[in-house]
Amino acid sequence: MLGLSRGTVVFGAVAFLAISTSISAQSYDPIKDFCRRAAHQAAVVDDKLYIDGGTLNLLGKGGRNYTNNRLLYHDLKTLNEFDMPTMYTNLSKPGNVPSVQGGTLWPDEANGKLYLYGGEYPEGTPADSFALWEYDTWYNNWTSIEADNSVHRASFGAGTTIEHLGKAFYLGGWQSERNVMDWEGPRRAMDTMLVYDMVQNQWRNQSGPKDGVARAEGVLSYIPAGDRGMLVYFGGVHVPGGNEKNSRPAPMNQVDIYDVASSQWYKQNTTGDTPELRRRFCAGVATAQDQSSYNIYLYGGMGFGDQIDGFDDVYILSIPSFKWIKAYPDNNRPDKDAFPHYDLSCTVINNAQMLIIGGTFPRDMEVEACDVPAIQGVHNLVMGKQNAEKGFWGMFQPNLTKYELPKDIIDVIGGEPTGAAKVKNPTGGFDHVDLNSLFTRSVKAQTREPTRRRPGEDGEDKKSNKGAIIGAAVGGGVALVLAICLLFFCYRRHNRKNKQVNTQIQQEDLRKNNSPAGLHIVTPTSEMSQPPLYQSNSGNHYQQGAYGPTGYHTGNPYQTSPPSSPGNVQTPSTPGGYTMSSFQGHQQFPGQFPPSNNMMHQQQYPYPGAPQTPTGHTGFYDHMAINHQRAEAPVIVPVELPNSTSPPQKIYPFIPPPQRDDGEPRQ
Repeated sequence: MLGLSRGTVVFGAVAFLAISTSISAQSYDPIKDFCRRAAHQAAVVDDKLYIDGGTLNLLGKGGRNYTNNRLLYHDLKTLNEFDMPTMYTNLSKPGNVPSVQGGTLWPDEANGKLYLYGGEYPEGTPADSFALWEYDTWYNNWTSIEADNSVHRASFGAGTTIEHLGKAFYLGGWQSERNVMDWEGPRRAMDTMLVYDMVQNQWRNQSGPKDGVARAEGVLSYIPAGDRGMLVYFGGVHVPGGNEKNSRPAPMNQVDIYDVASSQWYKQNTTGDTPELRRRFCAGVATAQDQSSYNIYLYGGMGFGDQIDGFDDVYILSIPSFKWIKAYPDNNRPDKDAFPHYDLSCTVINNAQMLIIGGTFPRDMEVEACDVPAIQGVHNLVMGKQNAEKGFWGMFQPNLTKYELPKDIIDVIGGEPTGAAKVKNPTGGFDHVDLNSLFTRSVKAQTREPTRRRPGEDGEDKKSNKGAIIGAAVGGGVALVLAICLLFFCYRRHNRKNKQVNTQIQQEDLRKNNSPAGLHIVTPTSEMSQPPLYQSNSGNHYQQGAYGPTGYHTGNPYQTSPPSSPGNVQTPSTPGGYTMSSFQGHQQFPGQFPPSNNMMHQQQYPYPGAPQTPTGHTGFYDHMAINHQRAEAPVIVPVELPNSTSPPQKIYPFIPPPQRDDGEPRQ
C-alpha cells in the first residue's frame, strides 16, 4: 500500500475551499427542488438507505442534468405521510470527495462504513490517481484510502458485497478518460474481477469468467449457496478484447456463477420466460426461508437495437432451477413498457422488499414529467406480495422481515410460501458436475463481529456527546487553525495509510439547519455520446402509481397493482446487423424512474395508467414543498441556476398517459 503524497493533501484543502464558495453562491434544496435522479450509488447500513452521486433533474429546469454532490439517506424506520421512507439531507460531504456516476457503494454493515468505488467524473478527467473513499456512518466523516498502483477506477461494472466475509467485489466495467487519470484512446472494458477485503484493507485483481471476455453494464448478485456463498452475473454487454467496437449484447439465457470457496467460475443455461436482452438495469435477491430457492428480481434497463429505449418490467430468476419468470406487467396491459428507464438502483431491505430508485427515461429527455417528487422517486417492490392487495407494488413496511414466495414463483418451482421447492435442478441438468454438488449446500445466516466499537460503547472509540457539542461551537477561526494544523501533520506523516478529510459534523445541529447543497452542472448531453432516443411529442404523460416503478409519475400514488399473472415472453436472439450506434449511450446520464403500480387508500384502479381519471387527492403535488424531515423548516438559499430553454415540467396530479399510435407495446 502506498503512503499519502503531498499533492494529495494540498488537493484536499483546495477542493474543500472551492466547494465552500460554490455552496454560498449557488444552491438548491435537495428535497423541494427534486424532480428526478439517475446513475447514483445506493447501499444500506443500520436501517438507512444511503444515496450518493449520480445526476439530478430539478423542478422547472427541464432536461438539464446536475451533479448530486450530496450524500443523502432514507430512514427505513421512519415513514413520511405517503408511507415511504423519509429522506434526510444532513450528512457531510466535503468538496474533494468525488461525486461520480455509475460507481458502487460497498456497505460494511458490521463496522458502519460505506466504501465508494469507481464511477465516472461528470465534468471530465479525474485530477488524481485512484483512492478508495470511506464514509463512516457512525461519526459522519470521510476518509481517503490510497490503493496499490495496480488498482484503478472502473464504471458501470457490477458490484456487490458478502457481508459475513467482509469482502466486496466488482466485475468488469469501463475505463476511460472519465475515470482514469492520463487515459489515452477509446474506452475499454475490463475482463477481471476486483476483490476488496474491507476488514484487512487488501485488494486483489483476479480473473473473470473463463471465456476471457470483458464485461460491463450487467449485475452481480450474492446468493448464500455452496460452502461460502456464490456470485451470479448476467446481462449487460460482452466486449471481446475489451475494445468497445467489439461490444455485443450478453445473452440473458446464460449466467456466470462464481464459487467463493474455490474461486472457480462456471456457466449455466437458463430456461423459462427469458427477458429481452438488456443492460444498465438493476436487481436484488430474496432467499426462501428454508433456502430451497434463491430468487433474483430484475427491473427495467436499456435495450439494444429497436429496443434501445429499454424496459419497464420485472423478471425473476429462480435458482437452482434456473428458470426465468415474468412477474410484471401482465402482457394484457395496454401500456406495457410505456415507461422504460435505466441507470437506477435496486436495494433489497430485510430480504422482503426492494426499493427501486431513479433512472433515465429516454422517452422524456426534456423532463416534462417528474418522478413523484413528494416521495423522491422511491418505489417499493413487495417481493412476496405480502400486503392486503397481494400485489408487487405497495407502501413500504418497516417491520416486514420475512420473505414469502409469491404464487408466481410457486407455480413454476412448486413448494409453499416458506420454501420447500420441488424443482431444484435446471431443465436439462446442471452444465457442470460441480454445480450439482454445490447447490446441495447452503450458507447459514452469520453475523460478522465488528472490528471497532460503536459510539457510546466503552473503549477507545467511545465519543462524548458533550465534547462533540462543545467542538461544534468552536469559532470559524479556531476551526481554520485546526484544519491547517491537520494538513501540516498529514504532510509530515505522509507515510500513513489514511487521512481524515473533514471534521465531524453534528447531525442534530444539521437537522435544525438543513442548509441547501451546492449545485454542480453536468457536462451538457450534447458533449456526450448517446443512443438514438425516442422523443415523446406530448406532455402530461407517464401517469403511474407512486409506489410502483413505471414512470415519472404524475398520477395517483394510491393505485392498485396491475394484473400480475406472468405472460409468455419469446426468448430473444442476438439482433443481426448490430452496430455501435446502439452502444453510444454509456455516458448518457439523464433521469429516469422505476415501474409503477400500486395500491391503497381511497381510490382503487385496475392498473397504473388506467383510463379512469381518479378524483380527489388534487392537492397531492402541493406536498412537494413539505419538509419531509419532520423537523424545523430548512433554511433555503435562493436558487440561482443557468437559464434553461426547456419548458417547465408538467406536474399535473392525475392525467392518464396518452395511447400509443398503434395501441401496442414498442417492439
